[in-house]
Amino acid sequence: MTHLLNFVTWNVQGLGHVIKRKKVLTFLKRQKIDIALLQETRLSDLEHSKLKRDWVGQVYFSSHSQNKRGTAILIKRNIPFTLLHDVRDPEGRFILIKGLIFGRPFTILNVYAPNTDSPNFISQIVLLFNQHCDSFGFMGGDFNCIHNARLDKSSSAPVSNPRASSTLKGLCMDSGLIDVWRTLNPNTKDYSFFSHPHNSYSRLDYFFTPKHFLYSVQSCLIGPITISDHAPVYLQCDLISDIPRTPSWKYNTSLLNDDSSCAFVRKSLSQYWADNSLSPVSPAIIWDAAKATMRGQLISYCSFRKKTLEKNRRFLESEVVRLEQTHKQSSTPENFKALIAARTKLNIEYTNHARKLLLYTKQNYYEFGNRSSRLLAHQLKKQISERSITAIKMDKGKVTYDPSTINKTFRDFYKSLYSAGQCDPDGAAYLNNISLPSITEEDLSSLDAAFSPNEVWAAIQSMPNGKSPGSDGFPVEFFKKFWLEI
Repeated sequence: MTHLLNFVTWNVQGLGHVIKRKKVLTFLKRQKIDIALLQETRLSDLEHSKLKRDWVGQVYFSSHSQNKRGTAILIKRNIPFTLLHDVRDPEGRFILIKGLIFGRPFTILNVYAPNTDSPNFISQIVLLFNQHCDSFGFMGGDFNCIHNARLDKSSSAPVSNPRASSTLKGLCMDSGLIDVWRTLNPNTKDYSFFSHPHNSYSRLDYFFTPKHFLYSVQSCLIGPITISDHAPVYLQCDLISDIPRTPSWKYNTSLLNDDSSCAFVRKSLSQYWADNSLSPVSPAIIWDAAKATMRGQLISYCSFRKKTLEKNRRFLESEVVRLEQTHKQSSTPENFKALIAARTKLNIEYTNHARKLLLYTKQNYYEFGNRSSRLLAHQLKKQISERSITAIKMDKGKVTYDPSTINKTFRDFYKSLYSAGQCDPDGAAYLNNISLPSITEEDLSSLDAAFSPNEVWAAIQSMPNGKSPGSDGFPVEFFKKFWLEI
């Protein structure tokens, strides 16, 4: 199966506030980003380290001593990146990491250029990238200068930072680096930043890559300007194959607090029992079928619920995109007012969702953060997932990074290790002659008797909440809530 890596470069205009930080991380998770290049984070070393949570498995950053500037590279938890070398700017202007992704050499340089005309800085970062990028990689970020004077700005005013722009264009041409978005969209006008004082758009955010790596790029898009004053720029590339995994289904216990969801479950259970009240099938089969039926109906219900929320969010995002295009073509006060209103609604949507996630996170850490619990187990599980095997050495000394080959090698090894051998004759004779105690017929009859409803209910009540469900996916909270219907 083709494995596509999703990159984004985004000037986030500060992550100092916890709500803003959660909004950005949630937005990136929703966009299914694998590697994020963030600029203008305005965080200290300690605050940068706190970005390693939720979907983020690795964080590399450069900070400024006064919490200004700041760049960070976030790598998704299931991406097997092995760091070989990094270069951090003490001024918080760039961070370069060089390592292996699925065993393949890869270099990433995240840049936040000064907003003044700084050709020396541009020369420094292009030279740095060329020195460390041996084969594959990207240089991305906010370069604060345009690459094409004719297409990368909406106004006819003179180019800002002309020396930096000229240096960037010349050095990229000399070193074989290409502007990915412009290469895929040679005559398109689109922008990643809007200047309120100048009432004009410009494209300041880029991905650059060596020409020989362009074949792997599947797409490069400029998103709408939301949350920050810069638009995120997305890039998708095809790097290596992967093995698909089937996720296990679990009932979302938060639905127990939703009245409409509970009403749906009660109605579905009542209908199921009515349809099967006269069935000649054994009760055990009817019960197993009931759980399978409820699972299917709950998946359908949750899918519809999620699609409704996503539809509203996508509508707001499309409105922002449409109004941005309108404002780019006609910068009237009316168009700008409509654009700001749409952005505000979308940001409120992001903020509300971030608040809910933060409230849930804070509650769990308050209740369970200082003792052994499911939260601690979840944190340990994250650490274990980071140590998953991404490469092994075969019998003949060859190293493989292919997941299917790794699985087959381990399977063959343990199959050979645990293959049945000849049984020890002395042990077999001992087990055949041993006398084991037995129970009476009365005890056997009592043990084999069916459980009464009261016994089952007492057992369910004695079970603690918050435990992982069994193979059917239904936790004990579900049975406590709907015991009368069951």
